[in-house]
Amino acid sequence: MNRLSKSVIAAISLAAMTGSALAQDADVDASADVNVDANASVEPAAEPAAEPMAAEVTVAPGKTLGVDGVFVLPLGDYADAASAAFGALLRFEFGINAALSVTGRAGLLYNLAKADGLTILMIPILGGVKYNIGTSGLFAQAEVGITHIRVSADGGSASETKLSFQGGAGYQMGKIQLRGGLYYIAQDPALMGIMASAGFDFMAL
Repeated sequence: MNRLSKSVIAAISLAAMTGSALAQDADVDASADVNVDANASVEPAAEPAAEPMAAEVTVAPGKTLGVDGVFVLPLGDYADAASAAFGALLRFEFGINAALSVTGRAGLLYNLAKADGLTILMIPILGGVKYNIGTSGLFAQAEVGITHIRVSADGGSASETKLSFQGGAGYQMGKIQLRGGLYYIAQDPALMGIMASAGFDFMAL
């Protein structure tokens, strides 16, 4: 092999090695550019996503209509006139937040009078609050309002309206609501009894 041929072969080999090195550098640069571009496109999209999610967390107040079947066990002077009272109350609840609700109840109570020919009717109109104790379904409740009392006998009838209170505790299980507490009518003598109710939430507004 003459000197010219050796020079040509050496030149070709050098060119091949240089081209391969340039190609490898180009691949590394290209992959680095792709990684940088990929990272740059992911990071800006991840940051603003957290703020809208936090802004959407709100507690919507709920409005509920229900009906309560009521039983009253008279105490003291009230027990001298009646052995028990039965009735029904229409109930409205407005949820201010997850724990606190404003309530209103009104209806009719019929008393089982102990005297013959005596009829005792009561119309309680009460407003109050209901406070949920955690998420167990238990709640505390209190109401204040008026009770219209109508007493009828063979000789005639009489009626009066008195300030009333009711307070105690209850339990909510789905649409079923149970309550129990003290019922107090502020007259002289005062009328007191243990009021228990079982209710059903039949409509959400």
